[in-house]
Amino acid sequence: MKFKSELILLVIAITLFAVATVCYSHSNNTPTDIATLNLTSTHPYRSIAVVFVGIGAISMVTASISYSKKTKDLPPIAPDTPCEFLSPNPTKPKTQTSTQKIAPKTTTSSPSL
Repeated sequence: MKFKSELILLVIAITLFAVATVCYSHSNNTPTDIATLNLTSTHPYRSIAVVFVGIGAISMVTASISYSKKTKDLPPIAPDTPCEFLSPNPTKPKTQTSTQKIAPKTTTSSPSL
């Protein structure tokens, strides 16, 4: 799977989790429902929320497995390749150091006539 499709699967999973939260938090509280504690009547969209969470979990697991397979197929970094941001003593960029002094630029002015 390509990175773009993995990212789309993860966005879909997050969206489904958010929708499931809204669906599950919706309740029809009436005085008779509170007295009887009937969960199906107080949370009418509970089954839809569970389905959304299941689909979101499946898409998240699919994207994670695809990404982990892709990273396993990458070639390892060669041991002689310097990794500057991880090394304790990062190498500084080499600058030209010259022992010769550069003579100042002399300008010759032409006599004005």
